Amino acid sequence: MNSIVSPIQRLLITWLLILITGSVTLSALSYVGELISILLTAALIAFVLNYAVAAVRPFLPRTLATVLVYLLAALIVVILALTLSKT
Repeated sequence: MNSIVSPIQRLLITWLLILITGSVTLSALSYVGELISILLTAALIAFVLNYAVAAVRPFLPRTLATVLVYLLAALIVVILALTLSKT
């Protein structure tokens, strides 16, 4: 069976398409990279704080536990920011 493209040509074309696809993907990510970074950071913070909410939940309703944990986390961030900005 005769093929139009030889195996080496097929390999070169495949790698060329992979490189082009990677380049296009990286350039597209440069436009939305900051947004993805913000969303990932927010998701990680919510994921970590969910453990604290789950620990407080047996003692308080979920809404109150959530408000308490988020206020405590905000207070810790403010105290850290003030401490680090004074040095």
